[in-house]
Amino acid sequence: MRFPLVAVLPLAAAVPLTAELRFHAPLDRTTVAQISGGDRQPLRSNGVRFDGAAVFPHGAQLTYDARGNLYADQGAASFWFRPDEPLGRVGFPLFLVSYEQHSTWDFSFLRVDWSGSELR
Repeated sequence: MRFPLVAVLPLAAAVPLTAELRFHAPLDRTTVAQISGGDRQPLRSNGVRFDGAAVFPHGAQLTYDARGNLYADQGAASFWFRPDEPLGRVGFPLFLVSYEQHSTWDFSFLRVDWSGSELR
């Protein structure tokens, strides 16, 4: 399947409200972010390939540190998702943002899933 999948581990901090773009990783040739308020390099990039866009085979992971890149109290997150085969009835996470050093679903504050019948 071809789709950008980004999981971010942010730090809680008081941040002044701004309208600037904090983080942008086009994922067309590399996992290194073009725009970053923090670390541009991913913390983890396992199994991600490129074929004009990022390709995430089963089990691939891509994780960025959100320190300076993302804040839970402001902003928006967007990504493109285009599967290269029909989606089945089995659900799976597409996009997950969780608190610092927590990779369990209990600490997520932003999550997009395929439920087996729709995006949620």
